[in-house]
Amino acid sequence: MIYRRRSTPLHAARAAVGCAYVAALALAALLLSAPVSLAAVALAVMSAGQAAQVGSQLRRAAAFAAGLGLLVLVVNALVTRDGLTVIWRFGQLPVLGQTDITLEASVYGALLGLRAFALIVCGALYTVAVDPDEVLALFRRVSFRSALTATLATRMVPILMRDSHRLADAQRCR
Repeated sequence: MIYRRRSTPLHAARAAVGCAYVAALALAALLLSAPVSLAAVALAVMSAGQAAQVGSQLRRAAAFAAGLGLLVLVVNALVTRDGLTVIWRFGQLPVLGQTDITLEASVYGALLGLRAFALIVCGALYTVAVDPDEVLALFRRVSFRSALTATLATRMVPILMRDSHRLADAQRCR
């Protein structure tokens, strides 16, 4: 995922506005706990990405986020001992001991997974729709080193991913 300037309102907005928009969506994902509202936040982020013509990049991030959200659900259901409604009884497991999967733990794990999904796609929207050079200029007055570090990290991750794909292609050719 690399930032590319496009002719959309989100790309045309200043970095402060783009950061504020994405931060508002991420804050909503952090504060809300109803599944319908978390799904609405995720849908709003995906719709904003579609309107900003970065839908394909957000769909790739969403595929990763969906897998991570499912992992959060499974781990929470296995580890959490709270809840009364047992839906699956595993019995005695070597490391975990008596393991019962409860409906309450599964639902809470699904909420945490949905929240993780919404936050990951918010981060992906920030990466592909907000100009990192403008963010550097925005934070230059506050702390140049921190702004430079954040901008380099934003720029280097896509470059490192592209280099790793090229390295993998070269290894396959040997």
